Amino acid sequence: MSVREQMFACGLDLQHAIFLLFKVPCIFELGVALRIFKNMSEKNFVLVDENAPAAEEKGVVIDWGLCVLCQKSTPENLVDPEKTTEDKKYDGYATLAANLVSFHDIGELSSLPFKVDLSALDNLGSGLFNTLKNKSAKYHKSCKTSCSESKLTRARKRAQNT
Repeated sequence: MSVREQMFACGLDLQHAIFLLFKVPCIFELGVALRIFKNMSEKNFVLVDENAPAAEEKGVVIDWGLCVLCQKSTPENLVDPEKTTEDKKYDGYATLAANLVSFHDIGELSSLPFKVDLSALDNLGSGLFNTLKNKSAKYHKSCKTSCSESKLTRARKRAQNT
């Protein structure tokens, strides 16, 4: 199946494919992009692993009142995008979702200083971004920085050298 046929089979048009390949630099090949992203127009980041048990089966529960990443209560203030009046208040969720999926895809999710279960974060089945937004997820700035683009770039280099 050609790349063009794969794009259309997954419902991606050329505009969304370009967005995938340039706006989200963590995508190295279209096959990976098609597996992860289903509806780019809604920023619906979906990680698909048919063999993984559901979060409920694993007993993983997210406390949405705590930092969504470390699940700890610390003296550091939580960032709550819902309380901001900025136009792009949900961009942090989009970046966080894309970076977490990228860490997973290169096998470096375990290199983060906290344990992250992506299936638990997407417990609504509507994608990481939508779940973070709908659950009004909060995070520590330091925890989100652990998943930054620069940390991801270093993780990619480590993954390529192994």
